[in-house]
Amino acid sequence: MIRTSFVRAISVVMLVFAMTAGTESNGLAQDQRALAIFSDAANFQNNGAFGLAAKEWEKFLKQFPNHELAGKAEHYKGVCYLQLKDYEKAAAAFDTVVKNHPQVPVIEDAYLNLGWSQYSLKQYAAADKTFAEMVKKFTEGKYVDQALYFKS
Repeated sequence: MIRTSFVRAISVVMLVFAMTAGTESNGLAQDQRALAIFSDAANFQNNGAFGLAAKEWEKFLKQFPNHELAGKAEHYKGVCYLQLKDYEKAAAAFDTVVKNHPQVPVIEDAYLNLGWSQYSLKQYAAADKTFAEMVKKFTEGKYVDQALYFKS
């Protein structure tokens, strides 16, 4: 009886350990895959392959929507679409950053690029609103002069 209880206890401990170890290594593998896709996208973008980069950014965001780098990935996806002059997709990406990732380090850039994308789409009222919000949020920001120039 004691032996059976001991064997069961050891079995439970081993099972819990195996489950925990699998979760940690699976989490590490997931993070490594995320970083690999992020790195590939960044390399494509840095080398001017904006179409390939945009696809990789989309892949990253589809597979890892809650990753800590999702805000940056969304922003960089928008930059790629801006370079490709696909202003609708660019505006959608920057709008997502502004609304869902306000703490991302490139948030001021996202506002500027959102406003520029809207302006390029001849959505002047939306662009004006974006630039006004940007000036209000970043009174001493590095792009205030540009926002004031485009703001009507």
